Amino acid sequence: MTRRMRHILWIGGALIVAAAGWLGVSRLRVREVEAVQPAEREVVELVIASGTLRAKRQSPIGSEVTGIIESVFVDDGDNVAAGDLLIQLRPEESRRRLEQSRQAMETAAAELALVRRGATAEELARAVAELARATAARLQTEREYGRLRALFEDRLIAQADLDLAASTRDQAQAAEAAARETLADLRARPRPEDLQVAEARLREAETAVLVSEQDLERRTIRAPLPGLVIRRNAEPGQSVTPGNALLELADLRVTEIYVETDENNLDRLRTGQRATVLAPAFRDRPFAATLAQIGPEVDSGRGVVGLRFTPDRLPDFARPDMTVDVSVEVARLPRALSLPATALLQRDGRWHVLIVTGETVREQTVRVLARGTEWIAVEGVPPDAAVLARGTEAAAGDTVRPMARP
Repeated sequence: MTRRMRHILWIGGALIVAAAGWLGVSRLRVREVEAVQPAEREVVELVIASGTLRAKRQSPIGSEVTGIIESVFVDDGDNVAAGDLLIQLRPEESRRRLEQSRQAMETAAAELALVRRGATAEELARAVAELARATAARLQTEREYGRLRALFEDRLIAQADLDLAASTRDQAQAAEAAARETLADLRARPRPEDLQVAEARLREAETAVLVSEQDLERRTIRAPLPGLVIRRNAEPGQSVTPGNALLELADLRVTEIYVETDENNLDRLRTGQRATVLAPAFRDRPFAATLAQIGPEVDSGRGVVGLRFTPDRLPDFARPDMTVDVSVEVARLPRALSLPATALLQRDGRWHVLIVTGETVREQTVRVLARGTEWIAVEGVPPDAAVLARGTEAAAGDTVRPMARP
């Protein structure tokens, strides 16, 4: 073997050794990643949102009359039934007005009774007797006037005596006319116009009594509906006028839970879906509700839609405007091939995972069937595939060494 041949063989051997060493070092430098295989498990998909519990009907309570508060019988947080006493205004002045109006009504009623009764037999008899007396007096004065006139014509009496007799005769005639008119008036009673006046006076008096009774009654303020006192703005000695809210009641018989969720959840929501509700302060006491209304509008500025839930039964700790968390079950797959939520990536509205074939990473598009909080049910991945447990650890084309996830 020539010297040149030995040199060539030496160089080739060195290259082979160097290549083997490089391959060994590069293999040692391959990154290890956790990989999982799809497994069958139950996947429950939830839409979770926060909102408030609110009464559909809240009623401000005020006074219909002006007055001064004498007593307040409730405080914030009290539960009341319909008709319960809430506030009492001072009633003394109203009671005095009511008594006066009742007395006026009694007087008007007595006057109407007199008008309706008409003249009594005694009154008619007196009027007849008075007319007879007046007639007799008139006849007497006329005879006397005739006698004196004859004497005057014979120039036996003065003009003054004749004038006095004439005046007496005229007065007697007037008295007779008045007695006759009185008798006619008594016989005509009750006259329609007198009845109308008396009846009108009685109606006015009755209306005054009714107004006084209502005024007195309005000074006792009662609960118009059962509910919870959520606001008290009344204190004894305080002056009140109509239109001022003194209390506010929330009717907890008809309540709703209002939350807002991303509009992208619309395709998974249906009225009638069941939900679990949790109040942050009472997380060990969840209660159930039903999705009653979706929308109807989408807030385009924020990209959210409102949801309204009807509680099955309110717990005793429930309060209006309480913050609650609502979990709506939108899908349940009892046995579905699933992967950890960290394994899935989304791009341009499509989902994919990273699968290791040999030691090379490739991208695989999948269809999501249900998204749980930890596991996601998928379709489109072979059951024996080695899927990166965390899709952000590598990229398609990388060389990695898959390690089974503990």
